[in-house]
Amino acid sequence: MELPPGAAPEIRLIYVRDITDESGGNALGVGLADAMHERLYRKIDLQKVYANARTSMNPPMPRLPMFWPSDRGALGWLLGALGSPEPHEQRVAWIRNTLNLDRIAISELLTREAAALPGWHILPEPFAPKFDVDENLVSPLL
Repeated sequence: MELPPGAAPEIRLIYVRDITDESGGNALGVGLADAMHERLYRKIDLQKVYANARTSMNPPMPRLPMFWPSDRGALGWLLGALGSPEPHEQRVAWIRNTLNLDRIAISELLTREAAALPGWHILPEPFAPKFDVDENLVSPLL
């Protein structure tokens, strides 16, 4: 799947799991997400978010998406909103840190498609999501 020059992937839904301590609770960009983990919700400092939204003159950004107590619950809901595609039909990407895109985890279908793209280096073992006892994802991107 090669994208034409200047084209971007179609992103249907965004799930945000956490925010760095360095943000100080300023989660202004979370307004772009469709769902978030409860852990992130608990870290948000609304006064910082609102101040940042006012100074950037960007009213939609401080909106808060629905939050979920576990990754499994959030992902189940989001995939259901997409029509509950089977795992082999899912195009899912896990980006650990948006400031560092050198290494991401992608679903099996995206792996096959990305293998044909120039500049992509694909690991031989496919990414398979694993959940801990609290039903949260175990990071493949350590």
